[in-house]
Amino acid sequence: MDVLIYGGGLLGRQVHYLVETYFGGSYRILGFIDDVKEKEMEVVNDLRVLGSLEEMNTDPNYVPDRIALIMAIGYSNMPGRYTAFSRAKGMGYRFESLIHPEAVVEKNVRLGEGVVVLAGVVVDQYVEIREANYLDIGVLVGENCMIGANNYFSAGTTVGGSVTIGGGNFFGLSTTVVNDISIGNNNFINAKTLIYKNIGDNKKVVELHEQHLSGKI
Repeated sequence: MDVLIYGGGLLGRQVHYLVETYFGGSYRILGFIDDVKEKEMEVVNDLRVLGSLEEMNTDPNYVPDRIALIMAIGYSNMPGRYTAFSRAKGMGYRFESLIHPEAVVEKNVRLGEGVVVLAGVVVDQYVEIREANYLDIGVLVGENCMIGANNYFSAGTTVGGSVTIGGGNFFGLSTTVVNDISIGNNNFINAKTLIYKNIGDNKKVVELHEQHLSGKI
């Protein structure tokens, strides 16, 4: 299957490595889509930014019925990340989900579209992970969790059992979420933070000292 990687930055290179190393028999990477970076910029191994999403959608070689996309937009703008995903979906593109062969995702896990799961990740039973989530190296997700769309789990994040997480959240390195916690939407959680109580929306959390983010996101 021919694919384009959506995102030509560092995360795009990481996803490229994952695809080329472990899924080369299933996918052929044609290049990268990036709505910001310069067209024809080389990203890795002579593969280049072919243009923006809008440009790809008007090129007969890259229309939705000919290719699929792999999500690789970083976490610097989480709302913008999901806007890009939704815009591509609205144009008719399909996103592939990737699970590293050294990750453990139980058979009854429900995985949405455009999810990337890296090495060492363990997702326990009866978990639902909706679209456009990114689970970096060594993320652990306990049983019976419900995870909304467009979250970024940095390496080493641990989520206990029966946790409910909304959408658009960033979890820093080695964050720990205890069992039976509810986390809302559009939160930034600092590295090595212990989450031991419920969190609402639009918070910046550093050791559970909460600050409202300026403006709406």
